[in-house]
Amino acid sequence: MSELTVFIPEELREKEWVNIPEEELKHLKVRRAKEGAEITILNGKGFEAKARLHLKEKKAHIEQVKDITYRELPIKVNLYQGVLKSDKMDWVIQKATELGVSSITPLITSRTVAKVKREKRVRWQKIAQEALKQCRRAVLPEINQAVSVKEARWEGECLLLWENSKKGLKEALIQLPELKELNIIVGPEGGFSREEAELLIKKGAKDVSIGEVILRSETASVYILSVIKFLGKEHWRP
Repeated sequence: MSELTVFIPEELREKEWVNIPEEELKHLKVRRAKEGAEITILNGKGFEAKARLHLKEKKAHIEQVKDITYRELPIKVNLYQGVLKSDKMDWVIQKATELGVSSITPLITSRTVAKVKREKRVRWQKIAQEALKQCRRAVLPEINQAVSVKEARWEGECLLLWENSKKGLKEALIQLPELKELNIIVGPEGGFSREEAELLIKKGAKDVSIGEVILRSETASVYILSVIKFLGKEHWRP
């Protein structure tokens, strides 16, 4: 059996017991976990624990805890993602989590087709949790409330992916050697209107292009996050 991993968003202490949430218990039962099995606990706050499973008590006894924040990107990356149709947005949430984003803010634009209901945020957070378990990340990204282009706010450097930009992505990233935090804005299906792009630029975003081809929104998000992860510790060392 492959390693059993659960998500428990609590402080983890060696030689102590921790309650296992019902949702994670269901996951363990599906995996046919046995009494006394070794499990890995991720708390999404930078720590990982090795523990022994006690199914009858619905608990685990923690044997060892270690700091795993070294697995994170050396800079904080916040993704402002134009809302996509359900399955595509789910996919972006999953892949962005795997690639190391710190937060994801759904962005409502004039070309947004999908409706953003309150329960979607809960769904997206669960998708992020599952992705965290799969890739063994240290920190769970925050899924923020959806905002409009007009409401969007950020601190620090911000890059806007816009097909009409004449500026290259590579040059824009390399010019930020002391970077500690980076915000990325990606539009929905159909991209941003010129008015929206100009508003975001006025707010301080730097428009960049990723090349002559026009990528789908979900592809563009994964592309730029992959580039950032590739540059990662070599270009932006803490």
